[in-house]
Order: sequence, then structure tokens, then C-alpha cells
Amino acid sequence: VFYCGDNDIASGKTPERVADDFRTFAQLVHEKLPGTHVIYLPIKPSVSRWAFWPKMNEANELIRKFIAGDQLLTYVDTATPMLGTDEQPRADLLLDDGLHLNDKGYAIWNELVEPAIAKALATGKTTTTGND
Repeated sequence: VFYCGDNDIASGKTPERVADDFRTFAQLVHEKLPGTHVIYLPIKPSVSRWAFWPKMNEANELIRKFIAGDQLLTYVDTATPMLGTDEQPRADLLLDDGLHLNDKGYAIWNELVEPAIAKALATGKTTTTGND
């Protein structure tokens, strides 16, 4: 299970660079560990980094599209549940810093990630979940 890009975008990397970095990572995993499944968790929206959300969301979409073409990669949409009905980050899922997940936020992620892990282990195949 792989989460990346949050700090990268905040430090000035482009969405394209973040997506390229993920592609490189996935290719290395497949070269060194053939048959290994990688489950990608998209960059999450947060209160403290809301100004970066358009670029973060763009990186997520680039990665989602890349993942769609590979049976050993899975995209689990953990980002959408982090948004409220007003399309703003849900502060109730974050620590007081407005960036890191609290227990409630991790509980939502776990509910989404556990079935993807179970499916990958049981079938040896993965599919994109959420945002497909």
C-alpha cells in the first residue's frame, strides 16, 4: 500500500512529476518483485493544504489513469470520502494541524483499503476502485 505526493506537491513538484515518480516506482517494483500488487492511495485533501488541492487532484487523476492499464496496480479512492458535501476537506477527519489524519480519518481509509488488500491476496488480481 503506497501513499505519496502530498509533501511533493506542497514542496513545489508538478502533478506530472509526482505521476512520473509513481510510474518509476511501480516499474521498479514490477522489475524487482514480479507479480507484486501495489495499492495506491491518492493524495488526500486537507485543511492546511487546501490551496494545493487542484494540483494534488490533478496528480491523483494522472496516477489513476496510469493504474487503469495495469492489473497489478490498484487505485483506492480514499480522497473523495475526505471531502464534505460542500466539497471542502472534512476537518473532523484531521488532527488539529489540519493536515494529518486522526483516528476517524484512518478508520475511513481502513474500511476502503482492507477489501482491496483482501481481493489482491485472494484473487491475485486487482481492479481500480472508486473514481473509475
